[in-house]
Amino acid sequence: DAFAPQLPLLKDGLAHYLVGQSPYNMGYKSIKALHDLKQGKTVPPYIDTGFVKCTPDMADTCGKN
Repeated sequence: DAFAPQLPLLKDGLAHYLVGQSPYNMGYKSIKALHDLKQGKTVPPYIDTGFVKCTPDMADTCGKN
């Protein structure tokens, strides 16, 4: 993940990149899918919640957007 505890690994050269998930999108889209199902709508079998790739040159700002 690309959360604060892992970001020093990038700065120290112990990781080449981190791939972060989007907990907000995961929660929002899962609840929206449940709501849609309750309303009788169909939902796709796969819901992309996105990700972010953090590299050493962006370690100071990664995850803040």
